[in-house]
Amino acid sequence: EGGKGYWFMVSDDFQFNYNLSEIFLSRNTKMLDILHAQSSIQSFYIINNINTLNLDIGDWLVAFNNDALVGSRKWDGIHNDIPIMGYDNSSENTKIATSGYCENGDLPIIKAHRPDGQIIEMDVIEIEGDLEFKGIGHATIVLKKD
Repeated sequence: EGGKGYWFMVSDDFQFNYNLSEIFLSRNTKMLDILHAQSSIQSFYIINNINTLNLDIGDWLVAFNNDALVGSRKWDGIHNDIPIMGYDNSSENTKIATSGYCENGDLPIIKAHRPDGQIIEMDVIEIEGDLEFKGIGHATIVLKKD
């Protein structure tokens, strides 16, 4: 079925290459900048009022710790959470990849990014849980536009 991926059943080794079209890449270059590195130390903000924010399918909710991008979720009309990544000092590689990420007690900020380049600042209001970052935690929040 188209759009669902590909399955191959083979008995011999082979090399597989998939070339993305120029059109695909040119449409998505702005959004590639808002992807973050994964961390094993995570918390989640569950957004209680996401349907009142007037987000369009394809808008991104993006979390920052100071200037470090620590989380993002593309609005798809369904998911109402945003993962927040924390600093992971378990190896030299993870220390580098998660430098500037949240540590216990940090307060990440959230912005909405639209494909046309518009950025909307959001106020984060706690409903349940704790807004301060805690690895392996969560909070239920309300977002309000500035």
